[in-house]
Amino acid sequence: MDEVEVGLQPERSKDLAIAALQAAAAASLEARYAVEDAERDLRRARQRGHGLEGLEGSLKAVRATAHTADQEVLDATATLVYLAPIFPEVAVAFRAGLPKDLLTLWVPERTLGHFSNRELLRVQSRNRVYRASNSTGVFAVKEFAISPDSLRTCWHEAAMLRRARHPHIIELVAAFEDVDANAFYLQFPFYEHGSIDQWCLAEKPSEMDRRRMIYEALQALAHLHSLGITHADVKPANILIGGDGHARLADFDVSIDGTARTCRERLRRTATHIDFTLAFVAPELFKEGASPATDMFAFGTTVATIIKPDGGSQADFVNMLQQPKPSDRLTASLAMKHAFFQPLFEWQQEEVHFCCIMSSEMCQYGTKDVNLDSGLLCGGSAAHFACNECMDKHVAAAAIDEMRRKREREGRVYCPNYPRECNCAPYPDSCLARAITAKVFDEYTRACIALLEEQKVQELEIEMRARLDAEIWRLTELDEEQRAVLTACRHIREEILTLRCPRCAQAFLDFEGCFALKCSRCECVFCGWCLTDCGPDSHEHVRTCNLKPNGADLYFGTFEDFEDAMRRRQRQLLAQYLSKLDETTKKAVKSELHAELKGLLP
Repeated sequence: MDEVEVGLQPERSKDLAIAALQAAAAASLEARYAVEDAERDLRRARQRGHGLEGLEGSLKAVRATAHTADQEVLDATATLVYLAPIFPEVAVAFRAGLPKDLLTLWVPERTLGHFSNRELLRVQSRNRVYRASNSTGVFAVKEFAISPDSLRTCWHEAAMLRRARHPHIIELVAAFEDVDANAFYLQFPFYEHGSIDQWCLAEKPSEMDRRRMIYEALQALAHLHSLGITHADVKPANILIGGDGHARLADFDVSIDGTARTCRERLRRTATHIDFTLAFVAPELFKEGASPATDMFAFGTTVATIIKPDGGSQADFVNMLQQPKPSDRLTASLAMKHAFFQPLFEWQQEEVHFCCIMSSEMCQYGTKDVNLDSGLLCGGSAAHFACNECMDKHVAAAAIDEMRRKREREGRVYCPNYPRECNCAPYPDSCLARAITAKVFDEYTRACIALLEEQKVQELEIEMRARLDAEIWRLTELDEEQRAVLTACRHIREEILTLRCPRCAQAFLDFEGCFALKCSRCECVFCGWCLTDCGPDSHEHVRTCNLKPNGADLYFGTFEDFEDAMRRRQRQLLAQYLSKLDETTKKAVKSELHAELKGLLP
């Protein structure tokens, strides 16, 4: 169905969208079964010494089919998200409350039975956690009962983990529902050494290794606090050690996102939640609630638990983390510079690594090892290293990469070997800032801002389309005169008042000084005076545009110049359009759009 048909037959479009998701999920499940069958056939052929001709090709083909089927599931789910503002009941098809940024992690055809081996773990968690495995690996699967409160907790933790991705924060792999078990699940990698206290008991690590794990957990905490997130349950049980020898901060179900639009009362209730681990509670917590300062108090108790007292830097460090007055405690960023970590800093200066990029004088193009403190390690299991000069080039290239690739990676910078040979989280901005030049970091920041602005425009477009579809639906209930007025209002809002790319029609808001504009979606170049598509280069048209006022610069102008030009264009288009309407419709349109047309009518 095309867009107009969807708008005029809303009930049918809703039913079709739900049916499409159900069909896509069923097809995805069948495709996954086909992959398992092909993998089994190939495995048996190898075991029996039979020829593999055809089997490897078949496996590749069914994997491609499964990938396409998974993408169709995501597309169908996205369609339901689009319809939700008009028909809230469609949310039942993908579970109400699913945050939009979790769509890529939602696997509707997966169940707990998807895993061949499952073992209930004895862990300090408010929810059941299973050790589960299948042909792709070993995972930790966290269970949430299907109830309003439990679902809110589930999506809260998932959305926060998605936003706060970091090499030393647990990675969220997938989210799924098991109807038979009446539960939702979050799927994570399995960190085989367990919590940091279990690791200490089992592995008897050196003092240096303990400090390194503590430092990695502190890096994660500093990252959370920079995003306005309070973990609210820092303790050894929530610091996990993986087989790669790195620490990850875990268990975010009571964490508080200070940037989320949450009512004050709910924040207060969450911040004084009774489930806090009492041995790690700051004196002010139950009175004032959780905060970065209470996180640091709990971190001090964690340090005292994991590192043996030495009467020197350890005691001073813990004391500064647990000052009675919250404002006197070390922040996470300041704690990272404390003398307690001096042995670790000295080790980093001596430890050398091979640069995986090999494109600068610092590493002599891969022929010279570089000190660890002169580069960055990625957070993947392979721990790829890049020297600062090579990283500078890598980030500079990412900043000017094509917009499609930036969207896929949400503007973040990953290991140079991602995703072919590395499964890492993106580099934290704080680490990039220390490793690269100020000029390149500024370019990277500008690229991130441009991507966020594009996302904002797209969100506005979706909101506008939802309103317009609801408006079209109402048209069927109106008489001919009312319909003519609403149609005219829609045209004026969409085609005259909204600035759009002349080629792909994406709305845009920004102007950076040059009237030779470029669309961030389709890369069309067009004139900022008349919005004409100029082919491969718009500069010649801009220089001679007949809508450019006398005295204007050849190519540049102020934002006020741009606004004036757009208002002149809107006045002209509005006058032309209104002249085609009958007097009754024209009068009604002017009344309906009185506020929006202020300054545009004679």
